[in-house]
Amino acid sequence: MAVSPETKQQLASNGVAVTAVTGGPQKRRYYTPVGEEVWGIPAIRKWVKKELETGKVLATGERDANLDRGWLTEPPTELKLACAGCSRWHDTVEEIERCIALRAEKDKEWERKARVQWDQEHGSDDETSERLDALETGLTRIEGLLEQLVAQER
Repeated sequence: MAVSPETKQQLASNGVAVTAVTGGPQKRRYYTPVGEEVWGIPAIRKWVKKELETGKVLATGERDANLDRGWLTEPPTELKLACAGCSRWHDTVEEIERCIALRAEKDKEWERKARVQWDQEHGSDDETSERLDALETGLTRIEGLLEQLVAQER
């Protein structure tokens, strides 16, 4: 039985569905810009800011690389729209339509490149269709000969 995320959250808040985590790295709760809850292992990265000329260290710190994915530490106040074209998020429907159109153009370009490469490696469709036509002609001739042999035996 599948349980919806809302039901899981309600059960967890009531203390019913709380399970103890045993072992492994500790996970943290993140939120996507569309409001979906995601549990992930924090990807902590150290950073250093230096002065260009002297190389003197100006500041150091740590950051969570999961935030680079677009995840948030708090639920978003303004939800974004999920994009079917890039599996990311956009602010407006127009941006999503533009993203999907751009993806379709890129797909066509990759399809064209794949077709060119296929033709270089295996021959073009014209060659294939010519070979198929020749095979069909030969098959028709063989069928005619077989019919003649069957007719002679009768």
